[in-house]
Amino acid sequence: MILHNLRASTFTDKTFATGKGYSKGVRAIALPSSAAKKKWVRLTLPETGKSTVVQCLDVGPFLWWDDKFILEGNRPLVETLNHYHIPFPTSDRIFPYSRVSFKGKIPSSTASVDLTPEVWQDLGIDKTVEELKTYSNDNMTMEWFVDPR
Repeated sequence: MILHNLRASTFTDKTFATGKGYSKGVRAIALPSSAAKKKWVRLTLPETGKSTVVQCLDVGPFLWWDDKFILEGNRPLVETLNHYHIPFPTSDRIFPYSRVSFKGKIPSSTASVDLTPEVWQDLGIDKTVEELKTYSNDNMTMEWFVDPR
């Protein structure tokens, strides 16, 4: 499956769903479904003409149950929530962890893909880690699930 015009942002936090943790040099993507963990995707950034293949090592941003996006190729759920000003669900069945700080809030971004700084560099974006913390791009193309070779 290939989807165009995805919003991608940057993550530099200290935890991955895999337990590996973020450290300099790690190339990883976060996708909003646990079904994507450990799978490989090809990312292309049309403005630079560069592509890279990267493994999903985290779940997010925001969601971890957007299986229709990951498994069926629908537009990301966070885009709809943001566009129509719909808050994230507050149900403990959907959000089983009380530490989730965005329960009941309207998503502030339509980002459905989070990349480590190293992936941005592979895609030809020449910014520092500090600059990447506030950087996002609305023109990402993603093909999933691909063979990493």
